[in-house]
Amino acid sequence: MRGAGPDEDLVDLGGLARGLWAGRRWIAAIMAACLLLGAVQAFIRATPVYTAASVVVLESRDKSVAGLDSVLGELSTGTTSVVRTEIEVLRSRKLVAQVVAALDLTRDPEFNAALRAPSLWQRFLGLFTPDRPDLRSTAERERATLDGTVSAVLGAVEVENVSGSLVFRITARSLSAERARLLADEMARAYVDDQRRYRYETTQAAASWLTGELADLQAELETAETAVRRFQAATSLIDAESLGAMDRQLKETRARRDGVAGDLAALRAQIAALPEGAPARARLQADAARLEAQARSLSMAVEGLMANIEGQSQDLIRLDQLKREAESSRLLYEHFQARLKETTAQLGLQQADSRILSQAVLPDRPSAPRKGRILAISGLLGLLLGVVFVVIRDQQTRRIRSARALEALTGHMVLSQIPVIPAKGRQASIAWLQANPTSAPAEAIRNLRTSVLLGNRETVPQVLTITSANPEEGKTTVAAALAQNMARMGRRVLLIEGDVRNRTLSRSLGFGEAPVAGLSEGIAAPDNLARLVQAAPWGGDVLLADRAPVDTVDLFASDGFAALIATARGAYDMVLIDTPPVLAVPDARVIAQASDAVLFVVRWNRTLGDQVTEALGQLESVHARVAGLVVTQVTAEGLRHYGYGYGQRYGQA
Repeated sequence: MRGAGPDEDLVDLGGLARGLWAGRRWIAAIMAACLLLGAVQAFIRATPVYTAASVVVLESRDKSVAGLDSVLGELSTGTTSVVRTEIEVLRSRKLVAQVVAALDLTRDPEFNAALRAPSLWQRFLGLFTPDRPDLRSTAERERATLDGTVSAVLGAVEVENVSGSLVFRITARSLSAERARLLADEMARAYVDDQRRYRYETTQAAASWLTGELADLQAELETAETAVRRFQAATSLIDAESLGAMDRQLKETRARRDGVAGDLAALRAQIAALPEGAPARARLQADAARLEAQARSLSMAVEGLMANIEGQSQDLIRLDQLKREAESSRLLYEHFQARLKETTAQLGLQQADSRILSQAVLPDRPSAPRKGRILAISGLLGLLLGVVFVVIRDQQTRRIRSARALEALTGHMVLSQIPVIPAKGRQASIAWLQANPTSAPAEAIRNLRTSVLLGNRETVPQVLTITSANPEEGKTTVAAALAQNMARMGRRVLLIEGDVRNRTLSRSLGFGEAPVAGLSEGIAAPDNLARLVQAAPWGGDVLLADRAPVDTVDLFASDGFAALIATARGAYDMVLIDTPPVLAVPDARVIAQASDAVLFVVRWNRTLGDQVTEALGQLESVHARVAGLVVTQVTAEGLRHYGYGYGQRYGQA
C-alpha cells in the first residue's frame, strides 16, 4: 500500500468544509440541545437578579472653611492613583462591614449562607459526612459569620470609575429589587459618612495637637519675655541714640587729643630751637608740661569712651536678640492660637470629600438572567461543540467519504463510485438498473466494467472475486449488477455464490430456497457445472450455494474448487464470485487465491479506513491481486459536497 504523501500534512479546508456540511444534522442537533438547555436555564432554573446603582462624585479639599490644609493635607484629585485608592476604599471590608451592620445582612439568607436550606447535593454529601461539634467560641462564630457575609456582599457589589471623571458608580445586585436599591444607597452613604467621620476625627486630633503645642509655645514665650526683663534690669542700658551721641563724643575727644598732641609737638620743636638759658625757654617748657597733662587726660577719656561704647554695644545686641526671640515666640503662639480657634470652630462643620450625586432607583425588571444573551451563547456553544464533535468524529472514525482519500489510504485506484440506487432491496435494485440503463448508477456500473476489462489489456481478469471488509457494504449488488452489465454486452457470465453461510445472493435476488444441487456438488463434480447453474433473470448464469458445510475454508481450499474454477474458465468469458466479508471469515482470502483479481467494495460514509486497510492487508498476505476499489451507495449530496465524482451524472436520464 502507498504511504501518506507530503500533502496529507496540510489542512484541507475544502474537505473540512465538506465534512462539516455533511455533518450539519449533527451540528444542528447539538445546537438545538444546547439551545434547549439554555432556554431551561434562562426561563426555568435561573433566579431573577435585580441591579441598582448609586453615583457619588469626588471633590477636592480646597473648599475647606477651616483652612487646615497644612494639618489634614490636600486631596489631589484627578490622578489615577487617587481614583484607584478611592475605589479600594469603597470596596474595603471595613466599609462593607458597616453596610452589613446597617442593613442587618447577617440575618439575610441571600448573603449569609449559614441561613440557607441545604441543597439536595449538600444533603446527599451529609449522609457520608459525620457531624462534628463546633468548638469555636461565640465570638469566633460571630466573626466568621460577619466575614462570610462581608465576602458575599463584596461579590454582589461593583465599583467603577466613569472614564475621564471623578464620578464613581456603585452597582449592587440582589434577588430583591428593594434590597438591591438599599444596598447601593447604603454603600454610597457609608462611604460619604466614613469620609465625614474621618474628617471629624482628624480635625479633633489636630485640635488636640494644637492645644498641646500652644501650651508649650506659651511657656516658651513667657520664658523669652522674662529673659528680656531680667537683662534690662541687670544692665544700665542706653538706647541707640545715646550710643550714637557717645560715639560722636568719642570722635570729638579724639580730635581734641590729636589737636593737643600737635600743639605739643610744635611747642617742643620751638623749645628745641632756642639757645640754652634763653629767657622764654622756661615759659615755653611750662606750656609744654601743661599740654602734656592735657593730652594724657584726653587719651584716658578716649579709652574710657571706647570701653563704654563697646560694652553698651554688646548689651544692646544681646537685648535685641532676646527681644527677637520673644517676638518670634509671640508670633508662633498667636498663629497656633488662631489655628486652634479655627479648628475648634470647625469641629461641627466638617464636610466629606465626596457627595452623593444620585441615589439608586428601584429596578422595575431583573437584570439577569439575560435570556437573549444566554440563548445566543448557548447557540454559539452548540455550534462550536457540534463542529468539534463532527471533526473529532470524522478523525476518529475515519469513515471513507472520498475516492481521493481512499486512494491515498490504500494505494489502490478507485474504479468507480456508485450512487445510491433508488430502490429497496437487491432484487429491486437490479431490476431498477435494468429498467434505467442511462441513470447515474447504471453509468457507474458501466464505468466499473470498463475499468475491469480495459484496466490492463495484458492481464484482463477472467475470474474476479468481489468482496468487502464488512457485511452490508453492497458487494452482492455490485456483483449482480456487474454480471448483468456484462451479460448485456453479449458476454458469457457466471456469478458464483461464494457466501455459503448466509446465501445472501439466493435470498436477496429471488432464487428462493437452496437448490438440491449447487456449489458443493459442483466442487465435488466440476464436470457437472453446466447442469448445476441456473439462468439469471437479468441474463447470464448463477451457481448458487446448496448447503453450508462444516468447514467452508476446507471447501474452497480443495482441489475440487480449483477444478470447478478451471471448468468455469473454459465455459464463460467472465466468472464473478460473491464472497463473505474479509474481516468476518477467511473464505474470501481462500477464494481470492483461485481468482485472477479481487474487486474490493467500500461503502461510502460507513466503512472505516482502519477496516479497509486491515482487510486489504489480509488479502495481500495471501498474495491476492486487488484490481481496484469500488465505493458504493454514494449519495448525491456526497458527490456534490465532497467533490470527488468520476462523471457519474453524465448521461443521467
